[in-house]
Amino acid sequence: MTFKQWFKRNLPDIRYFSAEEFLVKGLNKNGLNTSPPEELWPNVIPLAYALDGIRHHLGVPMRLHSVYRSPAYNRSIGGARSSQHMLCKAADWSAPARGDAADWAATVRKLRADGLYSGGLGQYKTFVHVDVRGSQASWMGKGVVSDGTYLSAATAPAPRATPQSADFPASMPTDDETHPTESSKGDDRAGDFVRVLVAALILPALYVLRRPLKALWGWAWYGSQTQKEKAIGRILLVLAATVIVATVFWSLI
Repeated sequence: MTFKQWFKRNLPDIRYFSAEEFLVKGLNKNGLNTSPPEELWPNVIPLAYALDGIRHHLGVPMRLHSVYRSPAYNRSIGGARSSQHMLCKAADWSAPARGDAADWAATVRKLRADGLYSGGLGQYKTFVHVDVRGSQASWMGKGVVSDGTYLSAATAPAPRATPQSADFPASMPTDDETHPTESSKGDDRAGDFVRVLVAALILPALYVLRRPLKALWGWAWYGSQTQKEKAIGRILLVLAATVIVATVFWSLI
């Protein structure tokens, strides 16, 4: 069964998108991106319904720039290590016939609050990222400033456009050119709790380890052991310091 056949069978009531639009691969200049493997196709179902609802509310055509990314392609463009694109749960899109990314994000934010979908919302300069990860997460792309001026949500659908129409200029940047990096944290409350917990445990842990660390310091720098033992001790000391600094940094960001 092809993806087109699967899409028609499982998403017969999608109003504004075709199967081919969910196979978009971005610029894919390096040729590393592929079509999504069959085991990931079911993830398209909630994504398609979310995008279809957003499209209906915007009332203008939407262009999907990037949906599935193979792990190799995602790495090559600097995507997040846990990118929802690799699960076929995310889409980067634009609606150039209406407003800008701030307008589109404002509409999506309201629709998500009203229960259209549960997932991520990322606002970038020329497009919006939407994913159906199942938990709320929001972020702004690097350099994005929202002026607070948003369009009101439309309620009437508009005629469907194709990628060849005037609504989709050839110069419209895709995900590759604008380097989206999904937030892996966003509004992730569970992740925030873990980071606060780790930060709270750092000082007590250092207090408990003060004597072993002091002993390691003395052994590495002032001990009378052989040069080989000193080298090993100093390596262990550097590794311990690196782990502590990395833990503190991770817990604070």
